[in-house]
Amino acid sequence: MTKTDGTVAGDPHGPAKSAQPSLVPLLLGILAIASSAFFTVSFLAVGLGTVAGIVAVVLALRERRRGRRGAVLGWATAFGALGAVVNVVLVTIAIVMVAAPGPVDVKVEAFGGPRFTVTYGVGERMTTEEWVTDGWKMYGTHETSASITVTPQPESSDGVDVEHGCRILWAGEVVSEESSDTGEVTCSYEK
Repeated sequence: MTKTDGTVAGDPHGPAKSAQPSLVPLLLGILAIASSAFFTVSFLAVGLGTVAGIVAVVLALRERRRGRRGAVLGWATAFGALGAVVNVVLVTIAIVMVAAPGPVDVKVEAFGGPRFTVTYGVGERMTTEEWVTDGWKMYGTHETSASITVTPQPESSDGVDVEHGCRILWAGEVVSEESSDTGEVTCSYEK
């Protein structure tokens, strides 16, 4: 006669136990690691991989408590834990990257002419060039400052004073603008 706990009346060995552990925890552990490869395609895959890793570890531990042993459970625990950790790290990196402010578009402009020397840049990086009439440079930057200096070349205008100037656009908004008929003109901005 069989009892409700799985033992046979008079059986001295107690409840029947399966000698082989289930492969489900191992498969879930492998799925957890493999899902991290799909990080760039889908956050859903990474989320499911994290859950699969946690479930793999829980199932492997549960089978060990039931008395089952074997390398399969060790690998299932290792793969599941590693997969869950890798996926959590990937999601954390993605959140930090999305939350971080992106680069700001900065445009430095010079106008006038017919020739002038321009010194411009963002942050500490400065460049000096000779421009003809109007010109501009665009940056995508994390820097917090920009400047441009326009120096007319009198010999290029036959001694006639020509209006020249500069402008800085920060994220599409004019933040500095200067002009003059003589001498050097500087526009600068610090956020």
